[in-house]
Amino acid sequence: MDAAVALLAFITLQRFVEFIWDRRNTRRLRAAGAVEFGGLHYPAMMLVHAGWLAGLWVFAYDSPVIPGYVAAFLVLQVGRYWVLAGAALLRVQVENSALACVPEEHAGDGVQTTRY
Repeated sequence: MDAAVALLAFITLQRFVEFIWDRRNTRRLRAAGAVEFGGLHYPAMMLVHAGWLAGLWVFAYDSPVIPGYVAAFLVLQVGRYWVLAGAALLRVQVENSALACVPEEHAGDGVQTTRY
């Protein structure tokens, strides 16, 4: 397996794992009384991401992998997961799908709230 295919396989697997993570977090937050805002664009975002991945597989599977770009990608992924982990600590979900927040009336239930 060459480097481009390995990187594409990693990105594809990462996106599928994030989709499962998103569904699990959505169910958990809704069970805690969260309200979802902005979920109408979710199907369009799924199509954009699927098209992006398909485009990478069609046009970049045999391209050379540039180490500097891979390093920048990995640094950005660390920052991205740091933001997602921080949002999870606040019991706020910030994903491609929507923003879900636990209402303030549940603040006494050990849930942190925040205003934007």
